[in-house]
Amino acid sequence: MKGLRRKWETFSALMLVAMVAVLATANSALASNATGTEFNSLWDKLVGYVEGVPGKIFALGILVVGLYRSIFAGAGPLFFFGTSAAAAAIFILPDIANNAGGALF
Repeated sequence: MKGLRRKWETFSALMLVAMVAVLATANSALASNATGTEFNSLWDKLVGYVEGVPGKIFALGILVVGLYRSIFAGAGPLFFFGTSAAAAAIFILPDIANNAGGALF
């Protein structure tokens, strides 16, 4: 019973230190001069990769692996449907993120 109490006391002390650290840095985080456009260039590059040739190659690779596994490795048709959904999600998710971004952010 003493071992459990010691672990709980250690956990409580760590949580207290974490809360103090968060509260100590909260003012500097709130006082930032960020406009929300810091990562636009990175986002545009990522979307370009996903919707461009690298994304098509990656999606085709996923489909080929899914087809191979479902036919030759005995994984069944459900594996192919799952990989097809993953390949389709590569193209759909940037549009979903852009459209949901206006509602969420």
